[in-house]
Amino acid sequence: MRRNVLVALGLTAVAAGIAGSLEGNKPDAPSQAAFAGLSGGQIVDRAVEATVSATTLRVSGRMPDETPGRTVRFDMVLSRKGECSGTLNYAEGKADVIRSAGTLYVRYDEQFYRSAGGTAQETDAAVALLGGKWIKTLAEDPDVKEIARFCTLEKALRQVHTNATRGATTTIDGTPAIALQEKSAKQHVTAYVATKGTPYILRLESSTAQGNTTIQFHDFGKVAAAQKPKGDTIDMATLTG
Repeated sequence: MRRNVLVALGLTAVAAGIAGSLEGNKPDAPSQAAFAGLSGGQIVDRAVEATVSATTLRVSGRMPDETPGRTVRFDMVLSRKGECSGTLNYAEGKADVIRSAGTLYVRYDEQFYRSAGGTAQETDAAVALLGGKWIKTLAEDPDVKEIARFCTLEKALRQVHTNATRGATTTIDGTPAIALQEKSAKQHVTAYVATKGTPYILRLESSTAQGNTTIQFHDFGKVAAAQKPKGDTIDMATLTG
């Protein structure tokens, strides 16, 4: 489970990295009609407020795995109430995640268990016991607190308060947007904010020595909040004693 915690943590780290990378820039004189008179940092502040106000939204993308050269893909639905549901895909397997009413549920596929190490007998036993089943625990459980924290969209995005540089206007999935960017010795970050309608954050991109990260935000208010999963569930307390 620790591996999946680290995968999910990376998503929150992207937001934190953007905050640290973009801080301290001098605001540009705006050159585009969109958000006239606002600095890049002021636009980001507006975008954060708009995005965390969405009742639900979908977050998807990819980021470097902790194993060099590998990429993690994710597709999550987050709610303003701190609930979430979705999937984390990486080279070693897949994890389905749901947080609902203070409880976290994780379901790993067979590939995950078979790539976790151990003898063939141990692996077969794990697959027989846990394969296709949801593992249930409290969201406050120390073993899963980081993945549970990721589900709280507001806590992640509240870190993104910057004086970013205004870039060019573009289109993200059919929506007009403005690029807000910053380069440092270790990281190049670009945030795209909608210039038409509600100023949501539409995409975050980060480039570092470890690889490239892309996070897309979409389906604002159009996706259902997470609910308790159906199917076999095993309480983690029964596994850990």
